[in-house]
Amino acid sequence: MMEKRNLPPGNEPLQALLREIMLAVKEKLTRPILEETQRLSREVEKIEERQRQTQTMLNNLQERIQENPLLILSALREAINRVEQG
Repeated sequence: MMEKRNLPPGNEPLQALLREIMLAVKEKLTRPILEETQRLSREVEKIEERQRQTQTMLNNLQERIQENPLLILSALREAINRVEQG
């Protein structure tokens, strides 16, 4: 709040006007900025969570790709063994 000693005596209407201006500034500027910052923060959290999920999926895919040659070799070995036996 404004300090009364900053204004000469008898300026209560001016003090009230200044208080109203400050409240309006807070309401019209500060609050929307804070709300937008909070909204953006929530969006960033969602994006980060999606990135974690995507990274997990990529890691799983990489593991499967690395296993694939072993599965192919195993299948070939099994096929060769069947041909040799029969």
